[in-house]
Amino acid sequence: MALSIKPLPRHPELEALLARLPPMTPTQLRAQRISWAYGNCAIENPLITREMVERIHDEMYGKPEQ
Repeated sequence: MALSIKPLPRHPELEALLARLPPMTPTQLRAQRISWAYGNCAIENPLITREMVERIHDEMYGKPEQ
């Protein structure tokens, strides 16, 4: 049996606040990607290090210019 996913209710006030935020810089986006990937991988395999995730990220996406 397939799960049915119900749409979340809209939050216009939150959407308006989010629309006012400046876009993330490449450095911030890199940090977010690495944090997300590390957090998810480390749950499955505690031998994964943040440095490993950073290396793989930079191989895939390149390192943002400073």
